[in-house]
Amino acid sequence: VLPADGMVNFEGQPVAAVVGTSIYEAYDLLDLISVDYEPLPSVLTIKESMEGGEIIHGELPDNVSVDVTYSGGDVNRAFSEADYVFEDELYMHRTIPNPIETRGVVAYWQDGKVNLWVSNQGPFRLRDQLASVLGLPKDSIRVDYVDVGGAFGTKTTIYPEYVLACYASLILKRPVKWVESRSEHMRGTIHAREVMAKLAFATAKDGRVRGIKGTVIADIGAYNFFINANYAPFIAQQLTGPYDVPAGEVRALAVFTNKTPLGPLRGAGRPEAAFFYERMMDLVARELGLDPVEVRMRNLVRLESMPYSNPFGLTLDREDYTSMLKEAVMRFEYQKLRSQVQEARREGRLVGLGVSNYVELNRTIFGEGAKVTLTSDGGFLVTFGSSPHGQYHSTVFRQLLADYLDVDISRVVAVPPKSDLIPEGVGSFGSRSAVIGGEAVLRAAMKLKGELLRKAGSMLNKKAEQLDLRDGWVVAKDSQERLLPLEQLARDGELSCYEFAKGQDIFSYGVHMALVELDRETCKLRSVKYFAIDDAGRVLNPLISEGQIIGGIVIGLSYVFYEKASYDNGVLKAGGITEAGVAASDDVPLDVVSELYEFPSTYTHNARGIGEAGTIGSIQCLVSAVEDAIGMRIRSTSISPEVLWERWRCEKQLI
Repeated sequence: VLPADGMVNFEGQPVAAVVGTSIYEAYDLLDLISVDYEPLPSVLTIKESMEGGEIIHGELPDNVSVDVTYSGGDVNRAFSEADYVFEDELYMHRTIPNPIETRGVVAYWQDGKVNLWVSNQGPFRLRDQLASVLGLPKDSIRVDYVDVGGAFGTKTTIYPEYVLACYASLILKRPVKWVESRSEHMRGTIHAREVMAKLAFATAKDGRVRGIKGTVIADIGAYNFFINANYAPFIAQQLTGPYDVPAGEVRALAVFTNKTPLGPLRGAGRPEAAFFYERMMDLVARELGLDPVEVRMRNLVRLESMPYSNPFGLTLDREDYTSMLKEAVMRFEYQKLRSQVQEARREGRLVGLGVSNYVELNRTIFGEGAKVTLTSDGGFLVTFGSSPHGQYHSTVFRQLLADYLDVDISRVVAVPPKSDLIPEGVGSFGSRSAVIGGEAVLRAAMKLKGELLRKAGSMLNKKAEQLDLRDGWVVAKDSQERLLPLEQLARDGELSCYEFAKGQDIFSYGVHMALVELDRETCKLRSVKYFAIDDAGRVLNPLISEGQIIGGIVIGLSYVFYEKASYDNGVLKAGGITEAGVAASDDVPLDVVSELYEFPSTYTHNARGIGEAGTIGSIQCLVSAVEDAIGMRIRSTSISPEVLWERWRCEKQLI
């Protein structure tokens, strides 16, 4: 599998593959392979890449993969009339997704068809990608969903090993299995987050931001892979966040380095954008001597201005940001939290309070598929296209179907996605599954209900409009008299309806606050009291929603305080999951108060996506709290105890 040009551009890039009858034989075969490498100069930072001293891909003139500019409004006027222009350079460090379960696949060519069992976030997308790479029709590839032990974006696309497993099975005429080791995952799957931004905010005396200028540069690693070329542009488009900023011009670049290719990790551009615009809002508040909440309140898009189009082409749908921020201030007793910080400081403790607003784009525009079936025993099957990996899709979709058809949820069975069970599906990513997947389930249910009532009307010699479904029965709509059990409608065979629901992207708004205490001697994290209010549109399942929020917050906490993917002369320093800094439970002294707000979306079920809300809101919120605690501007997401202690020792000599 050596690249055609003989160039290996990152540690972990596959160069050879072997097949054995056991893992032990495979490793013995690997030992027989010897590869001679000629060391070349490495490009490891955004700065080195932009300077262009070494060109990674010789056929290109430089190391820039993407260079686009987004603009709108009268930017020159906004800056010429500004009372202040606040500038800063911000950086999000590289990390490794590290789900507990690494990637894995079983491929089996049988009877002219490829059968795949794969840990993946979307079997339909993978089917289409494999069809393209292998030159096969889609209907000759069957991708089977298996339980996924964590993904966070790493399992949304095709990888070389999946293609190799298919090819090996074709040659050997037997099933071929490949499971990634932790070391392979850390070097050969994807990395995430690394991006920097130089931003300027044109600001009035009252703290209102009237314009944005800046540059966003993403380190996408050695190759364009999956969606990473769009990483910087996606961040740039979101840089106004939930704020009414009438003018802006932002350049977005993606550059190559000799590192593992970048890919999506929970939020995939949303947390990065939120970190940038919220860090700048904190800067505005500090420089003008204003309260951070007040600055945000003055800049929020008002309900009467929605839908609202920002200067970079994104349109925010209707939500009541100002009412929700006021609600957060009241519920979480913001002024009391400020007083607690001052009291703790008088006691000599290192305590700070951080605030974060965010918007979470729900990527629903791609649509989703679902099928609903009435079985011969009066039960229902719901088959869906989005692939769960910890979000309890089965529970939510069963709830939606049971509520709509008015049957007990115990009569509804969820069927996870397989590429041959429904015509089309998309997958799970981008805070989309409950929104557009739920919409597909409801639309399929509406179709099926119509079919059932028409058939019942024919059997009962009544009009469908005179009938309804109640508790597993066809009933008279006016008297609610039970007329026919549902199983009789399927006595001649199951009845099914499929729907591919299309939609438009929507947003979810949220407000997070964090009260953080650091150990004064070591700067280690002592405690975090965390408060989150997130707009779920309509809460479909409170327990699942809370779990998603808290899980996302923990990912944000682990990222800023512990995780980092560093290189030394082109070699990844971390050898295992603990060296990568993934937080253990003892490292997370976290107490979360999670509240859910309901401003209905325009979808049938009124819900909004919240799967990535905890991560989008928490990264900036925690950094803001630490900045407040130590009294020094923080421009990076990497705030491990070692980093903080060194800054204190050098800049304030407090230790």
